[in-house]
Amino acid sequence: MTRKDILEAVKNFVGVLDEQKHFEDREGALRAALDRIALAYHFADAPFDQTKYPDAPRADYRSLRECIAPRFPALGLYNEALHIADKVGESELSIGDAIDDLTDIAMDLHSVLFRWENTTEEDALWHFRFGFETHWGLHLRSLQLYLHQRAC
Repeated sequence: MTRKDILEAVKNFVGVLDEQKHFEDREGALRAALDRIALAYHFADAPFDQTKYPDAPRADYRSLRECIAPRFPALGLYNEALHIADKVGESELSIGDAIDDLTDIAMDLHSVLFRWENTTEEDALWHFRFGFETHWGLHLRSLQLYLHQRAC
């Protein structure tokens, strides 16, 4: 997967959330877009750039969530285990929120797109990878499991 492919995967995900785009099966398109950005993570390797770039504008969580929610009216809350790798057989359940997951992923990927267009590809790729490892990757994986269960 090339850097151009990674950028296209990010744009594709953001496009699935766009109300202007028509999808026969938006939820199916979302599953595919999540798969593409998860795959892209494995190829998004770039060193940290010490250059002081401007921060990406921060989207308003509430406004973005209100834009995303109507596009996925069937998505809602779901069960998820609090402990995946430890406390096997003893983990408590938590409640996941598909729209929150989408909003958090979108906020981080909008920042990546800003960096791609206003700083450098290396800066964007580093933030893409860092964000996946520290924040939105868990949202993505939890959401993928929920969407998989809904589709089967």
